Amino acid sequence: MNRKIVLLNVALVLTIAALGYVLRVKWLEGEARTKALVAQKVAPTAVMPPPAPVPVAPAAAADYIEVATRTLYSSDRNPNVVIPPPPPPKAEPPPPVMPALPVYYGQMSFGGDPVVVLTSSAHPEQKSYSVGEKIGEFKLLAFNRETITFDWNGKEVQKKVEELAPKPAQQPQQAAQGGPSLAPNAFQAAAPQTSGVSSIGGNSTSTANSPKDPLSGPDMGGGLKSCVMGDTSAPGTVISGWKKVTGGGILGMGESCHWEKQK
Repeated sequence: MNRKIVLLNVALVLTIAALGYVLRVKWLEGEARTKALVAQKVAPTAVMPPPAPVPVAPAAAADYIEVATRTLYSSDRNPNVVIPPPPPPKAEPPPPVMPALPVYYGQMSFGGDPVVVLTSSAHPEQKSYSVGEKIGEFKLLAFNRETITFDWNGKEVQKKVEELAPKPAQQPQQAAQGGPSLAPNAFQAAAPQTSGVSSIGGNSTSTANSPKDPLSGPDMGGGLKSCVMGDTSAPGTVISGWKKVTGGGILGMGESCHWEKQK
């Protein structure tokens, strides 16, 4: 029994010795490999240089458009500026329209400045006018036997007397009443006569009777009235402060007759 134990122990010792030898051999091999690796020189690897960085482009003004339109300090800022169109040119007012010219009824001279008998739309009654007087919107500048010149808005208007003669629709009211009207283009002058003076309704009696009222003729203006048809009172007759004056016309144009207000 002891012999077997001794053999077992011897076998164990031999096994342990063999394992120790194997371990030593492995350790020595490892040390040799380590020394070989440490002593080995490694060839350096060529390293390529890094690429150059991309250059930064300069900033453009257009890149800041969003900053300008979305500024925090002006919320109503608008990049689309609306320019109002210019106002339309002011239309010039139309030129004034010249009214109808006065209607011509004749010319007379009683020892003073000659006068012309005219009517207008504003003054339909016949009235005598001298140079420089206004009739409606017109101003009488000059007249003669052939032409009449008016001023209207600083513009001279010259017309022949035939053009201003009354039309059939413009015949004066005295024509319907039987009273004579002054014929156009008749430049007449009356010379007062002193013969045959009488008075009706005054201090003396009349020497002639008229078939109708002699003072019913149309008012010519300037203290004058036209004679009526059938007036047979003598020249120089005074009725209610009116004196009858007759005279021969110029160049054989016929006899003129009118009543003159006594002052």
